[in-house]
Amino acid sequence: MKDTNSFDWFRLAQIKGVGTKLLWDVYDFAHKESLTLSDLLLDSKSSAVKIPTKLKVKFSSLLEQDYEAVHSAFERLQQNRVKLLHAESPEFPEKLKRYGRDYGIPPVLYARGHLPLATTQSISIVGSRNIGEEAISITSELSKGLAREGFNIVSGYAKGVDSTAHLGALQAEGTTTIVLSLGILNFEAKKDFKPLFSSYNTLVLSQFNPTDKWLARNAMARNKLVCGLSDAVIVIASGVETDNQGRMSGTFDAAKSAMAMKIPVFVLSPHSFSQPPVGNYDLIKLGCHEISPENGISQILSRLRHNPLAKDTQPYKDNIQLELLPSA
Repeated sequence: MKDTNSFDWFRLAQIKGVGTKLLWDVYDFAHKESLTLSDLLLDSKSSAVKIPTKLKVKFSSLLEQDYEAVHSAFERLQQNRVKLLHAESPEFPEKLKRYGRDYGIPPVLYARGHLPLATTQSISIVGSRNIGEEAISITSELSKGLAREGFNIVSGYAKGVDSTAHLGALQAEGTTTIVLSLGILNFEAKKDFKPLFSSYNTLVLSQFNPTDKWLARNAMARNKLVCGLSDAVIVIASGVETDNQGRMSGTFDAAKSAMAMKIPVFVLSPHSFSQPPVGNYDLIKLGCHEISPENGISQILSRLRHNPLAKDTQPYKDNIQLELLPSA
């Protein structure tokens, strides 16, 4: 059975020229009027509600849309066990409504897996793709320890720190959220993950069009969502903010974004490594909390007890789950 309101959000997101800002404008206006998007679309044909001109113009574009093609694309999502989470749906994280607009996180996300993980208490673990064995070991132990403490572990599914963090959580029989830098229909389970995945321990999320391929700029944008889903961010190893070739460090950018969102950021002490990551020094100077491998978990738990954002971490109560892997 088709969820009409979700379908309407999908239709709107597919219109050329409709970006994150306008989607949030639609949500804010509908929320102010105590209406859903579907209600607004019906009212746009009457004078019941005075809809702002810029929204009416985009709503009128729906009339020119290839309805059958969009409907087919939406059905493909359902066939692949993908659910659209929009800001009007109960599974959409409240904390993203607070700062999603300012950080380019759209009010439309695509999900597979265990949906309550979107709103449960979570910690992000981020870091470089190319790391040595000592960083892998530290990441794994931190992830396992935090998972055993009941935190959902969020990361970006890249090689290195990200994948190690996800695996650590699953190996500890905890949960994890994978935030993609490509469209969710291009998600593939990595070999090491397949034996560990269940419908209840993993959530896969994407903010991009479901068929989008990987792009470097998507990876940078994805980092904002990784942070936004979390009650704290842990940096394992970061490069300098911008290198000699002008390339920005995604890890450094994620940490700065989290700080701007007033999310606590914990940075592994550079002295934990035989070759200290330069970016870790810089982030600590900016005010991130320095932690050590030996007592990092206790330091994090102590800080989070005083974190005013903790009230936003109650999970959505319905036990909704979607299978991650194809049926045999």
